[in-house]
Amino acid sequence: MSMLDVAHLTKHFGGVRALDDVTFSVASGEVVGLIGPNGAGKTTCFNVIAGALKPTSGTVKFAGTDVTGWSADRISRLGVARTFQNIAMFPELTVWDNVYAAAVTRMKAGYLQCVLGLPWARAEARTLESVVWDTLALVGLAEEADTVSSQLPYGYQRRLEIARALATRPRLILLDEPVAGMNASETADIMALIRKLRSEHTVLVIEHDMSLVMGVCDRVIVLDNGKKIADGEPDTVQRDERVIQAYLGGDIDAELIA
Repeated sequence: MSMLDVAHLTKHFGGVRALDDVTFSVASGEVVGLIGPNGAGKTTCFNVIAGALKPTSGTVKFAGTDVTGWSADRISRLGVARTFQNIAMFPELTVWDNVYAAAVTRMKAGYLQCVLGLPWARAEARTLESVVWDTLALVGLAEEADTVSSQLPYGYQRRLEIARALATRPRLILLDEPVAGMNASETADIMALIRKLRSEHTVLVIEHDMSLVMGVCDRVIVLDNGKKIADGEPDTVQRDERVIQAYLGGDIDAELIA
């Protein structure tokens, strides 16, 4: 089953084609890497899929539903979550409260139902609390639940952002450079986490760290100047002459052109 279908996606910013007729699919349960040199169009692609930008042309389908041009909150409610290059959290709140704030966006009970203490609203609140604890355990932050988020080490803040995305209970999660700025040990921890996610989630990840891309992705899609130039298994893509040429003079890890 296809979880995500992007067809002929094009996005113009004035005279600049940030995306140029990009087509690809992501199957349910797949971990797919989206890579390319700086300015290739990767984050623009994420923004269009997640509803932060509307495409100039082309379509985006999620689990068979055409979501082209939908708002970000509507797409999120359907089951798509994302993280950002710059960590998005409430720095003054605890880890637990940050994750709960994300989880509550999927709550059906409104303010009045909660204030009245309706049985079904109380049951939903208890379920959300369980979701928060399960999510914190999954990302390894349960012991930091009462820590103010701004006091977390950088690597833990990255985990918290992933936890906030997971708390919305998505089927598709978009990870935008999840190991940016991390050391080797922190990167290995995130790689292990992504491997855990695949049992219940489909993952599309932008990353410049080739050890992660080659280590956890089933397939790799490569963009260059807004165009898709390769799509295949990691070992095949790293030997593709178009990919090597795209990265010449760039900042790619040596593994990709070995």
